[in-house]
Amino acid sequence: MDVLTEGNILDESDLTLLHAYALKLEECLTDKVFNKLCFAFPQSPIDSLKNTEKCVQFLSGFQPVCYCFCPSSCICYTGPYKTLTKCPKCNTDCYKANGTTPQAIYEYLPIIPCLCTMLVSTSYAMKMQYWSKHEADPTKITNIFDGTHYRSLQEMFIMIGTEELPMWCFSDPHNIALGLSTDGFGPFKCHTKTAWPIILFNYNLPPEERFLKQNIILIGVVPGPKKSCDFDLFL
Repeated sequence: MDVLTEGNILDESDLTLLHAYALKLEECLTDKVFNKLCFAFPQSPIDSLKNTEKCVQFLSGFQPVCYCFCPSSCICYTGPYKTLTKCPKCNTDCYKANGTTPQAIYEYLPIIPCLCTMLVSTSYAMKMQYWSKHEADPTKITNIFDGTHYRSLQEMFIMIGTEELPMWCFSDPHNIALGLSTDGFGPFKCHTKTAWPIILFNYNLPPEERFLKQNIILIGVVPGPKKSCDFDLFL
């Protein structure tokens, strides 16, 4: 049986591949174990992990955006540093000796495709109506929509850069409220290197579901070895 999504047909081989990849993620299978699945189930169209990840990326439509960044984590070559070829902090070249290959690459996963994918699911979209249907009780604070900061945002016009749009923040029931969180951690035992995941929380969901693992949106990981001098450049 074929499945129709966004005008594209997923055949049985596509579904088998996606189910296998979902199993790896949900059960934390190692790369070595995943690559043995094709031998354990020779009749199933399960490919190597490398080819599977390429296929999943193609089927999902998620394409990361790559930026050059300083290998010492000083800056990302965005904003005011977009045209530079040397790090203004440590003077390290942006590119290797050939002049075209970046010293280091930071990958960012765009937000909009992630949100669109969520709204494809009718049940998920209905859950995201929690925010628009929430009725605040002035005597209680049950979540962020009862706080003073949210109420102050409702009295502000939406700004895109320096342009002021003729509408209030959160004036449309289709608006999506996102919370950003990040913190550094040491991925290795020696703790000499750190990484900074950038994650988003979907506040349109009911409070009991916002922070579940499957609802957290990871849009990038700022690599180490240390904290950036200007973290906003990665945002």
